[in-house]
Amino acid sequence: MFIPDEQYEDMIKGVEGLLVLRNALHAPMRLTIQFRSHIPQRELLEMSDYREKIYPLLSDSEKKNVYVQIKRLRHLGGQIRKENLPGIMNVAYPPRIKRRPCIWTFSPMVLWDGHVRACSCSFTASEKRDGHDGLLIGHILEESLAAIWKGERLRVLRAQFPKGDLPATCRACTQYRSC
Repeated sequence: MFIPDEQYEDMIKGVEGLLVLRNALHAPMRLTIQFRSHIPQRELLEMSDYREKIYPLLSDSEKKNVYVQIKRLRHLGGQIRKENLPGIMNVAYPPRIKRRPCIWTFSPMVLWDGHVRACSCSFTASEKRDGHDGLLIGHILEESLAAIWKGERLRVLRAQFPKGDLPATCRACTQYRSC
């Protein structure tokens, strides 16, 4: 996610808070940290914010799976443009054909308000706010996460791929990976 300088501290505090809470609850949740940065991975992982606030809170397996993406970044529904990106960073374009379910539809995201999305990859707040997020598959206050994950909405979403009848978010997504 592109984070303007003024939001950087909020992002660090949010990630740190999530990790502190997860560890305090001994929750069996594994996080993947994916940076999108113009700073090479070696340098980024040596930055004090990461070394002092994030790294100590990660499990051993999480420490080994930190990923830094420099090129071909998602545009997040047009919110990010080349002129927003420093250095060699660039915006990726979506593939034209998406006929198999995307691997990201096997990676749920629980939003702050309890809504569950079939994809943790592409999201802009306007999709949900405008009521056009075709990736919402349930709400954790209405049914269990297991029931949502095995539910009809997700089956229908994945069945749309071979037909080419995808939600707008999926059509514009640059992170599509077939499974």
